[in-house]
Amino acid sequence: MRKVLFVVGAVATNLMLTAAVAMAQSSLPTPNEPNVKGEVVTPPGGTAFTGGDFAALVVVVAVLLGVGIALYTIGRRRAASTA
Repeated sequence: MRKVLFVVGAVATNLMLTAAVAMAQSSLPTPNEPNVKGEVVTPPGGTAFTGGDFAALVVVVAVLLGVGIALYTIGRRRAASTA
């Protein structure tokens, strides 16, 4: 159980660090900048990045983590029953 908690903690820490880097690169206006009112501003280029391909990667990692925990548990039970 200790190893599982360690892995979960490591994954959570990695997720927080990744999110912090992503937020550091955002282009949110600072509170001191004046707001543009009444003017429509269109961004240059195509569609904005929404993080869709990152979400698929998170699902794959979650599934692999679940499979790994299940195999680890099965291995421990099998070793305990033969001992």
